[in-house]
This record gives sequence, C-alpha cells and structure tokens, in this order.
Amino acid sequence: MLAATGKLPEDEALQAVSEYVAAGKTVREIADLTGWSIGWVSTRAATLRETPAFGTALDADAVVSA
Repeated sequence: MLAATGKLPEDEALQAVSEYVAAGKTVREIADLTGWSIGWVSTRAATLRETPAFGTALDADAVVSA
C-alpha cells in the first residue's frame, strides 16, 4: 500500500521491484506502481538482474546489500 508520501516504504518497494521484474514489467511501470523514481527502480532492477540468485527468496536481500 502506498504511504501518504505516494510511495511504498523502501522494504516493500524492494520486494515489489523483485516481483515485478520477475513478472516482466518495465522500469516505468514499476516506478508508477511503487511510487519510487525511475532511477531508483532502474538501479534496483539492474542489481537484481545481475544477481545469480535472482528468482529466489533472496532477491530483496541482494538488493539491500548492493
């Protein structure tokens, strides 16, 4: 759920980015859905795509540690 600021809390947004990237959504779509900037989403999505564990439960943890 989007916060009063119009964007998901960061931990929820990281999980959402992971799920949406896996589902094939574009960075722009993910940014619109999470309320975070295209640049922020793009960076997290790129990190996910470069992570060997992408597609597992470790996705969000991999992004946080990047």
